[in-house]
Amino acid sequence: MNERDRLASRIPALSGILLVSICVAGSVWAAEKTILLDGDPSDWDAEDILYDDAEISEGVPQESTYSRVFVANDATNLYVGLETKGAGGGSINNPWAHNLYIDTDNNPATGYNGGTLAGGYDWLIQYGLGGFEETAFEFVGTDPASPDWQFVDYVARGSSDNFIEMGISLAMLGLVSDDTPRLHVHVAGDGITTETRAPASEADAKTVLIAGPPPPPNLDVTLDGDLSEWDPVYTFYVDDEIVDGLPENSTYESILVANNDEYLFVGFNVSGSDGATISNDWARQVYIDSDADAGTGFNGGWMANGYDRLVEYGWGGTSWSMFEFTGANQATWGWNFVGLIEFSYTDSMLEWGLPRSLLGDSDRVVLEFSVTGGSVTEATWAHAAESAAKTYRYSVGEIVSRPAIDAFAVDGDSIHLTLSGLAAGGSNTIEATDSLAPPDWGPVDTFESQDPTTNWTGSAAESPTGFYRVNSTTP
Repeated sequence: MNERDRLASRIPALSGILLVSICVAGSVWAAEKTILLDGDPSDWDAEDILYDDAEISEGVPQESTYSRVFVANDATNLYVGLETKGAGGGSINNPWAHNLYIDTDNNPATGYNGGTLAGGYDWLIQYGLGGFEETAFEFVGTDPASPDWQFVDYVARGSSDNFIEMGISLAMLGLVSDDTPRLHVHVAGDGITTETRAPASEADAKTVLIAGPPPPPNLDVTLDGDLSEWDPVYTFYVDDEIVDGLPENSTYESILVANNDEYLFVGFNVSGSDGATISNDWARQVYIDSDADAGTGFNGGWMANGYDRLVEYGWGGTSWSMFEFTGANQATWGWNFVGLIEFSYTDSMLEWGLPRSLLGDSDRVVLEFSVTGGSVTEATWAHAAESAAKTYRYSVGEIVSRPAIDAFAVDGDSIHLTLSGLAAGGSNTIEATDSLAPPDWGPVDTFESQDPTTNWTGSAAESPTGFYRVNSTTP
């Protein structure tokens, strides 16, 4: 088993569980780490390799080709490192273009499919061309075979003699934890007689699982307008991320989000006194992309995430209500009432309880908050930029222990895991899936252990080409 296959053993928990891969099978995990964009490859490890030399087609001249391609991410950026062969390959002044294609939605029917590409690439990140800055283009064509790209932004970079580093905004790409973008890199331009491609064949292009911190444990909120039971770990938006509205008591200092199996809870710290009363003549709203799919729901005006639900509170005394988007198309404003929302408030605190039964069965929601209407002279928004609207991933069960996979090995048809951090006396479950796009986890074994560290042996036949994970709960 090579070093890339071992990547999962050091990745933070996803949804309170750790994962381990038996076979890459077209997917790798991005390490959760921050890369200093200085052209120094020392930040990167062997486990961060997306494509190695054997997977990359050899280009001419030598310095235009790659020996390795690396990938990682933190909460802000997707990082890509390109190690070139020969001296001077990292210079931005070379007359050729280093092109990174990214398929963000794993849908070959959307995005660019021209030439040898077939993955449906939604973004092109381009570096070089004799001095051009690293730039991000979004595919806007109606014909997948036509290279119709629109400039969006410049991308942070660093380079040295034979190394290029990129830091690409996850918010710009619309990527969140657990997403699986596909990456394909190639070099073209003046002076190149043979183009480099990573991978050599489009059919071998790999997806990357975006790493992220696990959601906090389930929280059972008592709806009493008192936020003292909320731990800071549930903070979703802080003051710096919120547009200050007017009057002062219409805006927020912070917003908290949590869930249990029945409700999605939202807590608000309101600026100023008497802001939480339902009798104010403005509307406190949350737009919810309940299926995490921008292709469904309301996208009118400056909104772009595809909002399927709208919750409104206030308007001088009306109850809290949830509406479902019913517009004739995504740009047409149209909502139908679907149910009432539980709530409570005090002088400057609000608490919501949104029934998850009204939100569908997605494992995540995108949330955009606003306050407007009546005597509001300046609206509050959180997040201030639609492109940075945050995604909340539901916690699953009451995960109180996050186990670690310290070692694993494959011996014939058997898999051996060394586990630590298990909940003593609790229930531990090994699960497997054949694919991460999307995953379909199924149980392999459930066992109890009084010792937080144990060895587990099972049959690799449960998922011979797939991925494994383990979770642990209290008794």
